[in-house]
Amino acid sequence: TGAWTVKSEMPSARRSLSTSALDGKIYALGGYVPGVPGHAGVVTVEVYDPATDTWTTAPEMPSGRFGLRTSVVGGTIYVIGGMDKWIWTAYREVLEYEPKRARCRVRLRSVRSPGIGAGLVPSRPPVFGPIVA
Repeated sequence: TGAWTVKSEMPSARRSLSTSALDGKIYALGGYVPGVPGHAGVVTVEVYDPATDTWTTAPEMPSGRFGLRTSVVGGTIYVIGGMDKWIWTAYREVLEYEPKRARCRVRLRSVRSPGIGAGLVPSRPPVFGPIVA
């Protein structure tokens, strides 16, 4: 107790990804691969199960992004903001990642002000708010 324990490494090294916990698992979404010129965002989603200390690959996001933020509401992971490549153009759409249905789709096509981070108020429907870039 009170000590760190080394667990299984995430299969793909990434920076500026986002994580969310859902149903006892940790979801790692997006990011960019260090050392790759241009910082292209990745579509990768990997899931860590602490009960078995294993990682699995989940269905990809429809667009690669880094600097994104994720929040969980009612069994759904919402992917908000982020960008692709160092062009400083942030995504305007919000993605809805549904692990139980094994799908990721665009939930909202045009957030008023795009951003590289965001917040979500867990209401019905959820309220999204970007941090303007």
